[in-house]
Amino acid sequence: MASSSGERKYPRRLYDVGKTPIQGRSMNHSCYLANVQTVLEAVGDDVVSDLRDSAIGVIVKLKELGYTWSASCVHHFLANQLAIESSHEMWSLIDCMPLRFSLYEFGEITGLNCDPFDKDEIWDVEHESFWLEMKVPTSEGPTFKELQDIFPICRNWSREKRVMIGLLGLLCIGIFGISSNSRIPLHCAKRVMDPEAFQRYPWGRVGFSSLLESIKIVTYGKKSYTLHGCVHALLIWIFEYVPGIGEKFGNRIEGAEVPLLSWLGSRPRINFSDFCAQEKKNVRVRHMVVKPIEDRYPKWEDNEVSTELDNMIQDILNGQLNEKYWEVVAATNPRKRKIHVDPPVVPDTVDVGPSTK
Repeated sequence: MASSSGERKYPRRLYDVGKTPIQGRSMNHSCYLANVQTVLEAVGDDVVSDLRDSAIGVIVKLKELGYTWSASCVHHFLANQLAIESSHEMWSLIDCMPLRFSLYEFGEITGLNCDPFDKDEIWDVEHESFWLEMKVPTSEGPTFKELQDIFPICRNWSREKRVMIGLLGLLCIGIFGISSNSRIPLHCAKRVMDPEAFQRYPWGRVGFSSLLESIKIVTYGKKSYTLHGCVHALLIWIFEYVPGIGEKFGNRIEGAEVPLLSWLGSRPRINFSDFCAQEKKNVRVRHMVVKPIEDRYPKWEDNEVSTELDNMIQDILNGQLNEKYWEVVAATNPRKRKIHVDPPVVPDTVDVGPSTK
């Protein structure tokens, strides 16, 4: 729809078309579903149902689906971002049509709990004895490499302990999506010892933060870049929010409980210029999860929103988006980005008892 918004400004492209340095780079990640299979085999068949039914069980179900990941498809949308100052959402363009990836979209896609952190929660659990048994420093969460050292021997452990090992593995792979030598934050890791505390925690908010923070601080000057978190949510986001891509390449499954489990995926070589031409006048997109105007931004303590971003979102919600804006406006000058990506910062609860932070 043509805009009635006159001179209203929107966020600019992060890079001009065809000039983004990311186009010649390769993508790395640590959310390997094959590693989920390794975890399941290590802990034993009798606990797989517990992992599948847990608050993060969608990661197990995704592995069981036989889904295929496509880095090149996701790569294109990362290369065509808008320059968004907010650290809590990403916008990409396809054929001058913007689409949003925020906590709203991530929560809808994964079905994970994305509620705000409970700052008033007072909770703790004794974890030192189990950490010592795992040979993990009691002041830190485990790494996936340390868990791998346990896999050959944990089959003789109690069912309760094997469930905890399995949950720790799923956190490493599917929520934080961090390298095998990176540690899960202790206050998150020890929740595996308290089923109720684990189930009520907003793991979706944790996983989204891990993923988006890595997107925001990628270093484009190197030969490759690394994403954290559940990268697979990005591909499903593309299938869901650009229907033409989903129809041609997504291999949809009907009747799945959440979008993350609704696509088998594929590894296509998409010529996006040809795809946009085949979509005729405009590429079909779903811009964003539509919320009441007062709830247009997910709740974050430190969310700062630019006028340009708010103009764009309000124009989308009011049906007044100027779709020609990015045809004439040059890209912004991207800031120099950080090199290292740590696991996301998630707030501690107020701990009581002997546990070491």
